[in-house]
Amino acid sequence: NSPASSKEKPVIVIDAGHGGEDPGAVIGNVREKDINLAVSAYLGELFEACGYKTVYTRTEDKMLYEAGQENRKKHFDLYNRVAIASEYDNCILLSIHVNRFSSPEYSGLQVFFSDNDPQSGILAEHIQNRIRALQPQNNRLSKNSRSSIYLLNKFDGIGVLIECGFISNDVEREKLCNDEYLRQLSLNIFVAVSEYINGEIK
Repeated sequence: NSPASSKEKPVIVIDAGHGGEDPGAVIGNVREKDINLAVSAYLGELFEACGYKTVYTRTEDKMLYEAGQENRKKHFDLYNRVAIASEYDNCILLSIHVNRFSSPEYSGLQVFFSDNDPQSGILAEHIQNRIRALQPQNNRLSKNSRSSIYLLNKFDGIGVLIECGFISNDVEREKLCNDEYLRQLSLNIFVAVSEYINGEIK
């Protein structure tokens, strides 16, 4: 079940969703874009410490559009994220997000993938299973996004979008505002991806 394309370590592309004028999901003064950036930074530290070349789509609070693209900021923001990941032939794209729903009872991390690379589904399922070490009550399954998520639909390599929890759930929102919890969350994602890369999926 390990990637068959290369024995070399893949480049890890970490995408902190939203940013700048696009805060993502918001509850009170808690903004998705800030949580995404924090998780991405912690996750990147772990991969870098283990010798992986790590690329970030953003390390600041901004959208990814250039001068002349202001009229379609959201489109070009997503387009440019795909373009960054697509620069690398042997890479794994990890897009970090936080979920929101109208009913506050929903909680739990969930991983999305597309059919563009069959390995994406294997990686997504393993992350979903591994996260139960941190979220024992999480009974969610990884989900094929088909064409509904632009980033995954347009990226041809191995990639997943990780909704780290529900900002609309009071208990989970409090956890997502806690640095230690975000570090533990990042560690579990890192372990899952590392196990996948090393072929340690049972």
